[in-house]
Formats: sequence, structure tokens, C-alpha cells
Amino acid sequence: MVSANKLGSMALFAIGCLVTSSAAIPFGSALRPLAARGVGGAKAILDLLTIIGIFTPDSDINAWDWKANENMCEVFMKTVDGGHCTVSVECQEGGKKQYENWQNCHVQGREFFNDPRIGEFSVIFTQRDGDEGEGLTNPVLHIQNVGNWKEWDITGMCRAYEKKELCEAGITPINCPNGPYICSWVHGGNTHIKQDRSKRWRCGVPKVGADFPDGIDWPKQWEAEAAAGQK
Repeated sequence: MVSANKLGSMALFAIGCLVTSSAAIPFGSALRPLAARGVGGAKAILDLLTIIGIFTPDSDINAWDWKANENMCEVFMKTVDGGHCTVSVECQEGGKKQYENWQNCHVQGREFFNDPRIGEFSVIFTQRDGDEGEGLTNPVLHIQNVGNWKEWDITGMCRAYEKKELCEAGITPINCPNGPYICSWVHGGNTHIKQDRSKRWRCGVPKVGADFPDGIDWPKQWEAEAAAGQK
């Protein structure tokens, strides 16, 4: 149940942004109702994930949530004041590992990492002062273990997840994207990423050996569903 006060504050960001704390958006919370709905492109992706053993329809876990699924980890990215890039990987096994020594913390700079649990990956901040506000924005994630360095449009997937939150709050109650939802913004208190000096993103990433299916351009799935929801 969303309080009237919260709905009032959220309405201020009804066009393109959601005001909430990170605690109010539990990562992966969309998966359980998604499994029940099982519609459109989301169902096709979940069916494929079922085949490879990441997600089972009769399971009560959130498939993309590393706290609930031992096959998943969380990649957390952060920049402050247009620099100070950091990334961390957190899994049930091995806890949280922080990677702070960046050589390419600038627009279009690609930084490579190697975490033994998810393998090699890289992060690129593609814009400065982009549509996520001032600073380094619009990150792109590549993971060798996922489709041989397939590109993740993190901002597009975060935007689709935010639209789902607005729909559930009753602000945009129709044409909601179906997900599934892998990435989300992490807001600082009631400050949306667009206004925050610190930019934070998090994504669920499979461990080595629990790969995504090949042959599907799945990041575009969220872009397509988000675009459909805006019509």
C-alpha cells in the first residue's frame, strides 16, 4: 500500500523518474509476479532461463537476486562528481569485492576487471551530463560470460524497471513493461539519480557456469518494452 504522502512526492517525478529510497525498491522484486504473469517477450526469456536452470517456475526465489539465488551476483557501479569510478561484485560465495583502481574513469573509457565468480567484465560510461544528470552517466556493461561480451544497456534497463515501479504506484497504470528486470538505479534517499552528485547502478549477473542463453538480443528486449509502454 503506497501512502498518500509518498504518492504525492512520486508524482513530482512521474515523467521519467521515481523518488524513492533504495530500500523501497528491493532488487529483483519484480520476478515473483512476473513468473505468475508470464506474458510476451518476458515469458520467452524466462522459458529459456528455465531450460538452462537459472529459473524454475515452481521456485519462490527471485531469480536475478543474488541474495536469493546462489547462481547470481550483483555488480554495483558508482561515480561521484563526474569521476571517482568504483565497481563492486557481491555474491553469496566470497562476499563483496571492491574494484577502485581505475585507469579509464572518463567518457568512453573502458575499464576491464576479472572477478573469479563472474569472470572478465568491463564498464564504459558513455556520456557526460547525459539523461541521468550531471557527471559520468549511461554506463554500458560487457561480460565475457554473457553472450561473449554482449552489451548491456544499463540505463535502458533501469528506466524499464523504474516504469514498472511507477505503474505499481498507480502513477502510470497502463502499458507497463513486462521485464524481467535485471538492473536498477540506486537512489540516495529521496534524491533521484538525475539530481544526485553520486550516480549508482546495480545489475544481477550470472556466475560462471550459469550463463544466459545465446542467440537472443535480450538487452534490447527491455528497450522495446519500455518504448511500447510509452505509447
